[in-house]
Amino acid sequence: MRILLIVILLSFMTGCLSSFKVTGYSGGTVIISCHYSTEDRSREKYFCLGQNRLRCKDQIRTGLRNTWVHSGRFSLYDNTGGNYFKVIIRQLTRQDEGTYWCGVDIPIIPDSYTKVELEVKKDDCCEKSVTETAFLGGEATIRCNYPEDHEDRIKYFCKEQDRFICNSMNSKNNKISNIVQRFSVSDNRGERFSTVTISDLTEDDTGTYWCGVETSRTEQRYITLITQVKLRVITWRNVRPVKKTGHVGEVFSIWCKYPRENEEKEKLFCKGDSPSTCEDKITSRIQNKMADSGRFSLIDNREKTVFTVHIKELRPEDSGTYWCGSDRRWRPADFTRFILSVGEWINSLHQWWLVGGDIGGSL
Repeated sequence: MRILLIVILLSFMTGCLSSFKVTGYSGGTVIISCHYSTEDRSREKYFCLGQNRLRCKDQIRTGLRNTWVHSGRFSLYDNTGGNYFKVIIRQLTRQDEGTYWCGVDIPIIPDSYTKVELEVKKDDCCEKSVTETAFLGGEATIRCNYPEDHEDRIKYFCKEQDRFICNSMNSKNNKISNIVQRFSVSDNRGERFSTVTISDLTEDDTGTYWCGVETSRTEQRYITLITQVKLRVITWRNVRPVKKTGHVGEVFSIWCKYPRENEEKEKLFCKGDSPSTCEDKITSRIQNKMADSGRFSLIDNREKTVFTVHIKELRPEDSGTYWCGSDRRWRPADFTRFILSVGEWINSLHQWWLVGGDIGGSL
């Protein structure tokens, strides 16, 4: 009993709450949760580096509560409602390895603190940064790889702003918890990756995201962010068009290339400013056989991943914007934009004659 009392007394005098190890990855980010007692809510919080806690060097310190504070690659947020503060370390390198201390600055008596041992690994399993482009109103699919030893841990998908908004990937109900139904996830543990899909994209979805995993043992909790994902949501007007010219009465043909992964999906040809609202002129799910719809026909060559559209008896009102599509998720790789101008043969001959006259005059 006397020994137990001595241990408890020493623990109180030194202020030590707990200690744990944190694993991050080179180029990535870690989010560390540091818990403290209720009576310490109003006190200053800090995160310092050094083997000796009494002589450690502050990486970041603040007396502000419920407000993000930034210092270089370090950020700190004191969540007084939950009795913990979060520390973020960005752009990790092997030089960041070492002993850190989550501290509460207490006058007179020793500070309250948690010891954190940070290890920074290099793992070739995962890309450090990827860029995705998707269209307004469409869908973005993001692949998140993770190391083998994180297979059974909770996966996280975070959006980086002035702080990180992180939500766990709950593959059991195929949804990311606490986010609207536009987000869904599937976890392929055999190949060690999760897929996050964001549908009905808005301009606010543009930003920097992170794929990560959580390690949690009672109150000792941290999230390791491994892959940075830069998502850009653009409008359909940003798509560079292919300009085509046709003449009244002729048969006009357009060749539409598509990704190999879409070879068995519906092919479509529509007219309008945006694929999400354009009017279908013809669609087809068959290959190597002509599909007809009035003046429009379509044949799909899956071996070459190209489908061809023919427009018979071209008319002036056929002028406008068209889209060749191979998937209605409205991804950039699935669509090609064409601008068709239909003119009279006589006007074309007249323009040719004027050009020819100019050339003749210059000679």
